[in-house]
Amino acid sequence: MTIVAGPLRCGFRLPRWQFEPTMWDHLPRIAAALGTTEGWALLSFLESPHGALGGLAPRQAIEQGQADRVTAIAEQEGS
Repeated sequence: MTIVAGPLRCGFRLPRWQFEPTMWDHLPRIAAALGTTEGWALLSFLESPHGALGGLAPRQAIEQGQADRVTAIAEQEGS
């Protein structure tokens, strides 16, 4: 799964963090929990600060070892 942040004049922009090993296993699970295959929806969820994470964006929480918590939040939002 690759998140494409949109077409630009010269191609596409890809968020670099999605290629970090700490994210590889989590992205497909979070997308499934959200019930989406849409890259923009996944990107929006991962980059938006969330109150249940103390204001951290889910991506930041995953990087800090809170992937299970982020997945649980995604499941709640996806249902």
